[in-house]
Amino acid sequence: MASDDVLASDAGGLFPRLQERYGLGQDPLSMDVPFFGGAQRQYALDTIRHLAAFGDLMLLLTGERGSGKTRVLAELVRSESEKLSFHRFSVSQVTSEQALADLLLRIAHQGLGAGKSARDAIFGFFRWSETSTRKGNRLVLLFDDADQMPSAVLHILLAAHRGADCSQCAVPVFSGSDKLVASLGLSGDSGAYQERVHQVHLRPLTREELAEYLRPRVERANGDASQLLSSSRLKQLHELSQGSFGRLKRIAPAVWLDMAGHQPAPAKAAGKGVMRGLLWPVSGLILLGLSWFIVSSQYDSTVATNQVDPSPVVVPERKTIRLGPAVEDQSAKESLAAPIAPESGPDPAVSPNQAPVERVVSDSEVAEPAAPVPDTSTAPDDSAELATAPIETDAKPEPPQPATAKPSAESVADAPKKDAIKPVETAPDAMAEKKAKKPKAPQVQGVSAARPDRFLPIAQVRKRKGLTAQFIAGYEEQTVLNFLDQYPEVDALTYTRSTRKGKPWYVVFYGQFDDRAQADRELGALPGKLGRQEPWVRAFSGF
Repeated sequence: MASDDVLASDAGGLFPRLQERYGLGQDPLSMDVPFFGGAQRQYALDTIRHLAAFGDLMLLLTGERGSGKTRVLAELVRSESEKLSFHRFSVSQVTSEQALADLLLRIAHQGLGAGKSARDAIFGFFRWSETSTRKGNRLVLLFDDADQMPSAVLHILLAAHRGADCSQCAVPVFSGSDKLVASLGLSGDSGAYQERVHQVHLRPLTREELAEYLRPRVERANGDASQLLSSSRLKQLHELSQGSFGRLKRIAPAVWLDMAGHQPAPAKAAGKGVMRGLLWPVSGLILLGLSWFIVSSQYDSTVATNQVDPSPVVVPERKTIRLGPAVEDQSAKESLAAPIAPESGPDPAVSPNQAPVERVVSDSEVAEPAAPVPDTSTAPDDSAELATAPIETDAKPEPPQPATAKPSAESVADAPKKDAIKPVETAPDAMAEKKAKKPKAPQVQGVSAARPDRFLPIAQVRKRKGLTAQFIAGYEEQTVLNFLDQYPEVDALTYTRSTRKGKPWYVVFYGQFDDRAQADRELGALPGKLGRQEPWVRAFSGF
């Protein structure tokens, strides 16, 4: 595989060959537009834009070299130049505290006073920037490649920002690699300025995000996306670039010209690869068939040994009679004529190895039952008769069991009452009433809102008259929810959802005013940091 140095050295002169081979009208890798909002780049841009407008925090944009930090800052300047005043500094300009002081004094159109040091000038600039913000000119200082700046310069910037009113003074925005966090002293829980800094990190691109970034550029250059972004080439582009925009621009021309070291395998070797790939599936099928044959053989042998004689089994007829002083001839004959099914359990009077003994009852025994001999020691009482008396139901009649006494008339009369007891079923009307009483979660008609109590549909917002104050807006609903959670005591903060660039656009606003003077009075009375902010006073009809 070709090294990165070779790819980088050839990348600049490979475009004519790409143009000749694929008919490209322009270099797709040199296009800055459209801005790539995937891989959370759009979220990072919106976060920096909103926090820079509100102040309070220093901003830190981190990521590996080539991750697109400079492109995000350039898009920030392009989209927000009308609202914010940006001043960008390179690492070569900020080499010492004196150089930083000269640059800041040049922005303020002031000179270094007599007896003032560079440190005094830096602290004085941040206090002066509060006045500029009150006049409607918020200053944003962009320090690109800040991880290469002297540590003393970084710390004095942090100290000067902390010493001024953070909601009104200039906002420093640093960009650099992950080691910038350690250079600023923000690593760990004991960072001196950790509560004043908000970090936004740019991660590498995935293979799908890489394709999403290249496809519109290839199509704009009149290239064939299905050919240049095939699965094999896309895999190679992602492996060599490691998800970095900078590395992608260096290696993509060599990959598209098949110069990155991946040559097609000869036909013979390809055939061996196909056979090697089929080896494991074929082996699995063979083992599966062998195991099926073994299990089938064992099943056949088990069935053969346990074969049951199909001849019918003769069940010995067992007849039961009931004995007692009040037994009638008709009941005895009915019990004698009823068939007796085999019992499910073994007879406790018969040994397990002994064949069942069949008893033959003569007609004389049935017609003339012997008179019972009273025995006071073993004579059953009424409770015993109730326990042993059979209960007749509408189900299939079970064979009569031997009994020592005839059940009494009272026990037979009470038996059906036990079967009449049935479990109470819940009426369908009661269940429907319970379901109807179940409370439902509040919903906003036509829009699903995470905070319905603070949400107002855009149609109702545009019907209002007068002015309102817009505090924050963004494509993510979580952004406005975080802002509402910072000021839970201000119930009048409301948000709505409209559409911007074809995407949902969430806006937090406050109040309804007749004119700008009323808006200034009521906004100045808001509590805490919210009252020190300068929201956008706009008409409801412009939402």
